[in-house]
Amino acid sequence: MALDSKNIMQERRRFIRIICDLPALATYGENKVNVQIKDLSLMGVLAVSETPLDLSKGTHVRIDIHLGATLTISMDCAVSYVHENLIGLGTMRIDIDSITNLRRFIEMNGMSEELLHRDIGHLVGEDFPPQQDS
Repeated sequence: MALDSKNIMQERRRFIRIICDLPALATYGENKVNVQIKDLSLMGVLAVSETPLDLSKGTHVRIDIHLGATLTISMDCAVSYVHENLIGLGTMRIDIDSITNLRRFIEMNGMSEELLHRDIGHLVGEDFPPQQDS
């Protein structure tokens, strides 16, 4: 199946990444920093900061991504890598409301429901949605 939406980038990874430009707040320790999310998936985000951040691999960071006046995706992440102003963050925990908001955002950006269910299945380690016994 070919994907031809400009907002979706399929890599050699198991998860589809949505290319975006969304404001977010990164919180780690006592620090709160505004960042821009450049790509987003169920497994993590790529963020850009205006200035380099003093983060190291494994640091826990809370990301609150603002989708609009009332919609937010909140994720507890761990730093995967830092390169100058780029921060790769892997999802450690995401609440059900944030998953729902992320699902809506992904669907609005052209991802098929089949691919979304595949990604959720990879995330939870099983088939999704669960198959009904007949």
